[in-house]
Amino acid sequence: MPQNMHRSLQKSDEEIGKDRWQSYSDYLNRILCEAHDSYREKLERKIMLPLEVRFVQPQTYALYRDMMILDGASPNQIKPVHVISNDKLKRFFFDLQQK
Repeated sequence: MPQNMHRSLQKSDEEIGKDRWQSYSDYLNRILCEAHDSYREKLERKIMLPLEVRFVQPQTYALYRDMMILDGASPNQIKPVHVISNDKLKRFFFDLQQK
């Protein structure tokens, strides 16, 4: 049974209702399966779970950038977050998911 769940946290300028999240997940998984045979095979063999798409609240990434600057980061050195690699990032982004 797969242990790892993968989520794609997306930003949007408007609220995306939770009732629409599954259609985004289905679309992205279909595209990934078409583009990568190994992804499709892992899903079919239940080695991994399908990717789940979630949306963060508007301005989440701007708030993250401001938070990093307040912590002493140089604005020119702040990179977009691609992977949630620690508990601090996990709490921040998962707490700011749209409801």
